[in-house]
Amino acid sequence: MKKKYKLLNINFFICFVFIVGSMVSTGMFLFLLIYFIYYEIRNWKLKFHYSYDFYLSKQEEKEYNSLKKKFNDILLKAKKVENSLLSYLVQGRTVKKNKNGSYSARTSLGKKLNQVIPELQRKLNIEIKNVDKIENELDDYENLPQEKAKKYIYFSTMRNMLRFTVLTLFIFNFIILAILDKDIANEYLGGFIIFQLLATIFYCIWYYKSSKKQIFV
Repeated sequence: MKKKYKLLNINFFICFVFIVGSMVSTGMFLFLLIYFIYYEIRNWKLKFHYSYDFYLSKQEEKEYNSLKKKFNDILLKAKKVENSLLSYLVQGRTVKKNKNGSYSARTSLGKKLNQVIPELQRKLNIEIKNVDKIENELDDYENLPQEKAKKYIYFSTMRNMLRFTVLTLFIFNFIILAILDKDIANEYLGGFIIFQLLATIFYCIWYYKSSKKQIFV
């Protein structure tokens, strides 16, 4: 269920390659637009508009309650197996043990303990694994609102970063085509690229941190 939404991932760096390339290549700008459209659609599909949208949905709440009941049932079952095992271990105190750890088979109780105890230990190990598994699933559901918020912050940051980039690139191209001479524009191209990158990074970091501050109060 868990999926990490870190801002600094492969898509983030690919976007920056396209941003730099878009300053000099129309093809790169088209790829950038594809990324822009993709993140616009992903944000629209999230359907997160208010803080309570991060809460468990009715279906998720139903699944969570069902899982809690299952957890309690398995825990009770594990406790019964554990109590039975302890009971037999207490009985085994009166029976001599062999060098290999098994109980002496000279008595009927010793024979019984050699059969029952390993089987109960095996069952208890299975139930403990089941308990741990369900407990991890419960933790996933309990952390789901936070994971939804992280997902929203990531996709909204990428979307707004690309919005900012497309807007500044449009302004940049307008300045080149409508105001500056082509030779002058080429002379300052490196400066425009550096400014674009720094402005985009600053805006991206600011939006990401401010979003986390607003949501994770």
